[in-house]
Amino acid sequence: MIDALVRGVQLRKIFESGLVSKRRIVAVEGVDIEIKSGETLALVGESGSGKSTLGRLLLLLEKPTSGEVYFDGKNLTEMKPKDVRIIRQKMQLIPQHPEGSLDPRWKIYDSIAEPLRIHRLTGRNEEREVVYRLIDTVGLQEEHLSRHPHELSGGELQRAVIARAIALNPKFIVCDEPTSMLDVSVQASIIKLLMELQQKLELSYLFITHDLEVANAVAHRMAVMYAGQIVEEGRRILDEPLHPYTRMLVESLNTNTASTEFGRDVGAEKVEKTGCKFYHLCPERTKKCLKSPEMIRVNGRKVKCHLYQ
Repeated sequence: MIDALVRGVQLRKIFESGLVSKRRIVAVEGVDIEIKSGETLALVGESGSGKSTLGRLLLLLEKPTSGEVYFDGKNLTEMKPKDVRIIRQKMQLIPQHPEGSLDPRWKIYDSIAEPLRIHRLTGRNEEREVVYRLIDTVGLQEEHLSRHPHELSGGELQRAVIARAIALNPKFIVCDEPTSMLDVSVQASIIKLLMELQQKLELSYLFITHDLEVANAVAHRMAVMYAGQIVEEGRRILDEPLHPYTRMLVESLNTNTASTEFGRDVGAEKVEKTGCKFYHLCPERTKKCLKSPEMIRVNGRKVKCHLYQ
């Protein structure tokens, strides 16, 4: 794991809503992020904090309002759409809701084979061999291929989506809450499969989750997101969290308190707001916090907090 395979530089995404009175919402604000070859970066935070939007920005499924995305040293944000389409073969998404990414009218075979057909990578005979190899890799059986999505269990559906995601031999996959809709026992098997595939195929993951225990289990590094910003990043940060928000997350895990009880919609930040995003909830806030803190290095990790500046 040396140079970054995927890198986002000062990524910002603003959504606008309303026909008459435009409301501008900052989903991602000034994020720098990188994932190295063969690495899993777990991205954690509350619902609405901007995690999924950031993942989609890195895949260019959402166009950033500003900032740049690099893949393997190439600036994707400066490329023509046809050139990005070629590179996107190496960048895939495993979504939270697998049923939403598979055409309900198609058999599982056709859903897995679709990427091969779109990019014209195989003939019919070779396609069949590739699809059978893929289902063997993810733990599905031949009988699953003739079924429709509604005929599969949640775990089987996710395995089919994973097979589809690795069909083009990607280097980078955004795993967006890939186990949150599954039973605990099935979660463990899917996580085990993803880790095995990472080793076998030399994959890099951005693993998005709100489950801190899952994040701790899968991550080489972890990034904590709050109100569109990464506030802390590093290795084993849950063992000794630095940022007050990270500490609150860890305390909620230890006391079984749901993170949604923190009392705010973290996705509803107005563009004009200044200062630390966590100011109104932080027990350690001072007047300095009325000015936005910089991301600095502390003990081998990064933290965005005036306590360390």
